[in-house]
Amino acid sequence: MTKRTPALALSATILALATTHSIAAEQTFSLNVEYTDLEALGERSVLSADYVLKKEKNTFVFNIAGGDRSFPQGTDAKASKAGITVYTKWNDVVTTRFGGSVASDKPVFAKRDLYGNVDLNFIPNTSLSFGARDTRYFGNVGVTSWNAGATYYFPRGSLMYRFTRYKTDITGSKNGHTARLTIKDGASSKGRTELWLGKGNRAFAYDWATEFLAGSTKSATLRRVQPVSENLALNATLGRTWYKMPFTQYTGTTLGLGIEYNW
Repeated sequence: MTKRTPALALSATILALATTHSIAAEQTFSLNVEYTDLEALGERSVLSADYVLKKEKNTFVFNIAGGDRSFPQGTDAKASKAGITVYTKWNDVVTTRFGGSVASDKPVFAKRDLYGNVDLNFIPNTSLSFGARDTRYFGNVGVTSWNAGATYYFPRGSLMYRFTRYKTDITGSKNGHTARLTIKDGASSKGRTELWLGKGNRAFAYDWATEFLAGSTKSATLRRVQPVSENLALNATLGRTWYKMPFTQYTGTTLGLGIEYNW
């Protein structure tokens, strides 16, 4: 049995669910590729697939991914990852999100990730969110965190802010800030543009390499979702991250492309 078994097992599950026509629920399948250039510190490429099943009050998200991390010394690490997230809308006020993932013990993905969030919707047009996360990376580096934030909804989009307090095995405690502005093409349109801003963390990315934990980052990411038809949409992501490490400074540029089909 190889270390790729979790991803292969989840691949079979996704395929079985996606081809089961008797499921009376909304379903989405997406395929994404992402490339990051880290200047003198190498590069990272990831291919991922997601299957989303919405049925009554529950939404299940299955994810598999394969990644490649190249380092300037000429070394290369390859890994696979499999995960599942479950969203449950208990009533008009409370929604929860719980999930986790496992991956190969390589410096590409977090080798174990567990997380949970509770969203409260008792303020008009506003959602409050509280959560926690426990992550273990290559080299047995551990990161635990808690977060709190809010999202304000308006007719053509939303504005989100989240504060995160991290505690790492290497550097102790530190703070992270993430903001997202979403603008929809129309009040009922599936097309949208998202702007993500982050400080003290890597906005729009949650798989840290060990060397990133000792420094600080600032990031900006622009994401576009463009419907092609009623059931098909394309997405593109362009991001830049500025890293300030103890002994060096550099930037990372990320380009992502994806396609999704829903039925």
